[in-house]
Amino acid sequence: VTEVLSQATRDLRTRRLSPEIEGDIRLTLASTYNALGLYDSALVHATNAYDLRRVQYGLRDSRTASAMAMRAATAENRGEYVRAESLATAAVALHRASRPVDGNGLATALDNLARVVEVQGRVQESEGIKRELLDLRRRGTDSASRAGLTFALTNMAITMSYRGDNDSAEVLQREALANEAAVHGTRGPNYADVQRGLASILEDEGKYGAADSLMQLALPVMRDALGPTHSTYLRVVSNAARVRLRLRDFAGAVALARSVADQIGTALPESETIAATSLQVLGAALDSLGRYDEAEAVVLRMLALRRKHLPTGSWVIAGGEATLGAHYLLIGRYRDAEPLLTGAYAVVAKEHGEGAPNATSIARRLVLLYEKMGQPARVAEWRRHVEAPPPK
Repeated sequence: VTEVLSQATRDLRTRRLSPEIEGDIRLTLASTYNALGLYDSALVHATNAYDLRRVQYGLRDSRTASAMAMRAATAENRGEYVRAESLATAAVALHRASRPVDGNGLATALDNLARVVEVQGRVQESEGIKRELLDLRRRGTDSASRAGLTFALTNMAITMSYRGDNDSAEVLQREALANEAAVHGTRGPNYADVQRGLASILEDEGKYGAADSLMQLALPVMRDALGPTHSTYLRVVSNAARVRLRLRDFAGAVALARSVADQIGTALPESETIAATSLQVLGAALDSLGRYDEAEAVVLRMLALRRKHLPTGSWVIAGGEATLGAHYLLIGRYRDAEPLLTGAYAVVAKEHGEGAPNATSIARRLVLLYEKMGQPARVAEWRRHVEAPPPK
């Protein structure tokens, strides 16, 4: 496929095409390069497609807005989240100003915007965007809306998981699975990726065996369809590593997480969220095996990547700091662990709500920390945080 795309690109340079046709072709090339994980090439064609359409149709046309949305998706894939948010915000505004409004195009732009807002740590803001997106997809009756509904449901399920509402998350993800089966069948990589999402929810519910079974079904399908270095396949491997960690198969978790981490800087851009996530799982697994020096180096690298590529104050960075704090707690460096864990709790609880799973997990570590430090008043204080009800 890459060879065919390269030939198509060479043909564009030699043929005299109308701006309309060239813009359409370049947008298709950008989409295909994105699907292949070749983001630099996708960027060239997405930018050229937008420039052509802006001149040809102006800024109050859905075709120009769709090209802007492709630029946003490409920037997101490259890990340029601030730029992706700016482009996605512009794409949404262009779609809203277009006449007539292209519902599918607007939904795609909203999908892009919700993801990049969420990855930067603004979960509550992302939820509002996702609700509008899901409503648009549910109201659509055409094939594109039905196909897009799968991803809208999955995205909302992720938000419910962050809240700790796993029952709602599972209902949404199972609806996504059924929708994907009806639209595209059960044999493709999209279906396997939705299975991966369901596995993550089952993992959050403590159903580790069921989660692992789904992961084992998804992995070979994704590998065969996408190849061993595609970012979507690597995301599934990273999730599978986390499940093996939960099942206390620490050696298996190390092997899977390291296979993802080894791709950082080559097939996997270091700005990709799963780059740091794979390191986080790898560090935890190494800690569980007592390989503390290796674990610390990995966790510090993970935290450095998040601080480099995410905005200051992101709850995702705070989650990485909590991981480092847990490592220091494990090896007895209590004074180093304390500020990391208390600071991480403040950020995560503010974004997700007190009583949300991510916040409660950090609170449990603080209970253990103050038990080790012999501070019963602080133990009682943090037990109250552990017992806080989940956010509504």
